[in-house]
Amino acid sequence: RTADLREIAGGAQDAAQAEAIIQMLANARLVTTDAAADGSLRTVTIAHEKLIEAWPWLRRLVSENREAIALLNDIADDAQRWDASGRDFSYLYSGARLATVREQVEAKTIVLAGLATEFIAAATAEREAKRAAERAAQVREIQQAQALAEEQRLRAETEEKAAQRLQRRNRWLMVAFAGAMAALLLAIFFFVRSRASELEAQRQAVLARAGELAASSALEAQTGDMTRALLMGTEAASLTLGNGLTQPPLIRNGLHTSLWAYRGLGID
Repeated sequence: RTADLREIAGGAQDAAQAEAIIQMLANARLVTTDAAADGSLRTVTIAHEKLIEAWPWLRRLVSENREAIALLNDIADDAQRWDASGRDFSYLYSGARLATVREQVEAKTIVLAGLATEFIAAATAEREAKRAAERAAQVREIQQAQALAEEQRLRAETEEKAAQRLQRRNRWLMVAFAGAMAALLLAIFFFVRSRASELEAQRQAVLARAGELAASSALEAQTGDMTRALLMGTEAASLTLGNGLTQPPLIRNGLHTSLWAYRGLGID
């Protein structure tokens, strides 16, 4: 194949010496060269494949390094296409292909120079850039996951505190309700008790008044004023009966006595 002189001279310790050897081969018409505008060598091509067959050392060298030579040829061709495309990154090696080339270079199975070196360096840089972007994306995802977890933790804490406040409020409401019910029951109890005391006081007052009237009726009957005695006895009986009270014996007996006395006088 045709090789760029930079691939050959760049791999030698002495580039001038490499060019001199190539020029000697060219003078012997074993290789052909293409010169640049300034007269310097640019490309080198083996004149004929029979040269390889006729030169035992070269034939053995090619045979022993056939795979490496094929790889170098592929790299050189791909580098040329990459350079011709304006160095579009889509032409660069990646994945297993790039890993294989780098392994061969690191093992010194192949030696890159010139455009091939730039091609593989650009592919490596692109790979590292993608890896850096992937790592940055992973870091962002981790940070987002951590932020989400923290947000969920804070939300859970807030909800738990709200639930605790609600529980405390419900307990206070239950205590307040129980206290209100107890106060209501006490109020009802004291109201009923007060009402009963009031009714009892009214009853006692009625009975006391009826007792006074009955006593007055008896006194009037003793003095002979039977009409007045009868009226007072009747009023005493009316007070007790009108208030739904059972007539005490004093009032009942006084009324009967007044009635019998009144009849005994022949008054109808």
